[in-house]
Amino acid sequence: MDGTLLNSEKRIPAETVRMMEKAERAGLQCALGTGRCLTELAPYGEQLAGLRYAVLESGGLVYDLKEKRILHRTCFRAGLIEKIVAASLEEDVMIQFMAGGEGVAQASDISRMPHYRMEAYQKLYQETIRPVPDIRSEALRRAGEIEKINVFHVSPEARKRTRERLRGLPVEAVDAEQTSVEFSPMGVNKGRGLLDLCEILHRDLSECAAVGDADNDLTMLGAAGFAVAMGNANEHVKKIADIIVADNDHGGCAEALRRVMAF
Repeated sequence: MDGTLLNSEKRIPAETVRMMEKAERAGLQCALGTGRCLTELAPYGEQLAGLRYAVLESGGLVYDLKEKRILHRTCFRAGLIEKIVAASLEEDVMIQFMAGGEGVAQASDISRMPHYRMEAYQKLYQETIRPVPDIRSEALRRAGEIEKINVFHVSPEARKRTRERLRGLPVEAVDAEQTSVEFSPMGVNKGRGLLDLCEILHRDLSECAAVGDADNDLTMLGAAGFAVAMGNANEHVKKIADIIVADNDHGGCAEALRRVMAF
């Protein structure tokens, strides 16, 4: 969603919605592939009403939006949660975890999101994330249910230190935004989530096209039969793309849908 489906104002352009509807009428199955959890989709419910499937939490959760049910999920081993949280809290961080499609964060941190370079998401979190008094105790209480953890830092240097502390731990770690790192269970990523969805729908990955802009999209773009990079994508994404379209403020996602339908 962010950087691809959404423009820089965090809105879905009307032309993109029209193109998704056109693609569905043409017999194509559109699906979301996002690092967001289910509750974070709430502000876009009306515009996403035509979509049935979503690969959420960077592949940790595959969800049927129409039937409102989980199709596939992968959770951390409970013992890993304590290690991730303890190592992260050696820095000044905000931790958000996702469990069963719900996002959870510490109430005091949500009020300070600009401090963690996440001011663009503060309103979204205030509206969609469940606040708790103490994120450490809540994460440990729900350790066996967690599919993804986001750790927001005050600087890239602090993020690097957290990653160093957790080096060798059997988890997936991907840098995101300016100072964030996203942790998922080993082997879980957007590419794996796309494969899980394809298996559910009895489709081959070679039949899929994927559109993205950031490092956490690389596995999905590499797995799909056709890869599209947004004009605002980083160089890692552009390097592996079959085509590059306009950026997210100039109709790039709608252009991607038009060009995919033309093949």
